[in-house]
Amino acid sequence: GVVHGGGRDSKDAQQTPSKPGAAVESRDLLATGARSAERGAERGSRLAHVPLASLGSVYLQMGDLGMAESCLDASARCLSGFRLRAWLAAWRPHLDAVKNDCILAWASGKHPIDDPVCLASLSDPQLLNDAGVLFYSLGELSMARSLFALALQSLSANNCRQHALYAAFNPSTPHSRGAGPEIQALTALVTANLGNTLRRQGDYTAALACLQQAAEQAPLDIEIALSKAFALHSRAVASYPDPEWSGDLDAAIDAYHRVLTDRVGDPAATDLLTLALELSAFGMDDPL
Repeated sequence: GVVHGGGRDSKDAQQTPSKPGAAVESRDLLATGARSAERGAERGSRLAHVPLASLGSVYLQMGDLGMAESCLDASARCLSGFRLRAWLAAWRPHLDAVKNDCILAWASGKHPIDDPVCLASLSDPQLLNDAGVLFYSLGELSMARSLFALALQSLSANNCRQHALYAAFNPSTPHSRGAGPEIQALTALVTANLGNTLRRQGDYTAALACLQQAAEQAPLDIEIALSKAFALHSRAVASYPDPEWSGDLDAAIDAYHRVLTDRVGDPAATDLLTLALELSAFGMDDPL
């Protein structure tokens, strides 16, 4: 599944509020967000956007997808004036035409600055990622792909703007154009989430390209390593008996072992390793 980012307040992730407390807070924030959006007051809308997005992230972690969608929807409306589904509907034809390798290039910071998708992006990549997690959880994979793609584009564009501002104010000071650690971590997270979405859509090669890039950006992230192992596992089963991918199952088994070395007894990795070993021993006449 997708790797949730823990919200924009990850340092306080252990202080998740109770559901009744979150419900009271959400009613107040949703009312504030609606009033701000209706007035079109830029400052009020921006002020409401962040707490609404944070609350939506909390509801995602609680598994309350209905309230999560309401909060994330209101947050997006504060930024763009449109609800998530209406906003995406306008951009889906263009996004659906963008190939996966082009989207992956955004994760590397390689995209034309005048790309028309720049116009589509909300300025908050964490909001876009959380909305992608929401639609992934709802099984709306095409919507999730679009949102993760936009999150990567937004991260790349924001990073370019930051470097441009730094260069403008410090023209004589050399600086690296690489992303900072926080941006790199979020980029790895979103890239992995895109990879998991593509796996569920059956595009295993593109999924593995995403997950490999995410693993390079966050080599110590066990969830990303497990996602990559399962993508290899899935491609091995889906492509059987094609000899081109005959090594995928062995690679997945090795990857599961590495995950279990770092996370001893992990139930998901243990179950998947057991299944992969059974398939390897008895053949894949009865795949996943």
